Amino acid sequence: MSIPATVRHLLLRAGVAVPVLYFGTQLIIGATTPGYSFQRQPASDLGAGGAFTATLFNGGAIITGLAAIAAAAGLLLAAPRIQLPRVASWVMALAMVSTGAAAIAAGAFPLPDSRHGGGAIGAGMFLMPFLAALVLWSTKSGLLRGYALVNIAVFIGCGFALSGGTPIDQDANEGALQRVLALTIFGAIGVVAALALSASTRATRSGDHPPRTARPAPPSHGARGGVA
Repeated sequence: MSIPATVRHLLLRAGVAVPVLYFGTQLIIGATTPGYSFQRQPASDLGAGGAFTATLFNGGAIITGLAAIAAAAGLLLAAPRIQLPRVASWVMALAMVSTGAAAIAAGAFPLPDSRHGGGAIGAGMFLMPFLAALVLWSTKSGLLRGYALVNIAVFIGCGFALSGGTPIDQDANEGALQRVLALTIFGAIGVVAALALSASTRATRSGDHPPRTARPAPPSHGARGGVA
């Protein structure tokens, strides 16, 4: 049974919304939490404790995770119509599901719960910049390829900084570094989903089918020629 285009596009729009949900929730809750520092404190601190704002933050994390999983389904449904390589679409979708599961676990089990973040189930998020680059490289777009390379470089740089491998004061800038790192992950989901949505929309407008080859005209049944 064919899935309606409106369903595919709705799922992909959820993916486009992933970075907006992720950072928007933090911005709203962080701005209303007295004493919270975006530069020093990681996002997860906003969900700790039993305050009403913490509950809202955790709810936002769960919604973000569900949106990432929806994007994975949308990507797989759209892949045949946008000529996305099968391997690239599947590994990207699996990483989206892993990232979404980690976000859901972060919201369902706030700090200091040891299940916060989902543990190994969220490992796919750390492959996200590389897998997104695999998808974006297939577009042959210089702009998207450039974004993919910069995204990977920023991801690696933030990883080094958070592990203490750079002169950056890790304790004083943990929150800022964590958010930049998250941008390379959740932002990549949004970019890939937007790319797939745009391509799927164009395919739908063109009929969702490749152009048919015109059939040859039947032979004419006119008068036979000959020598009298």
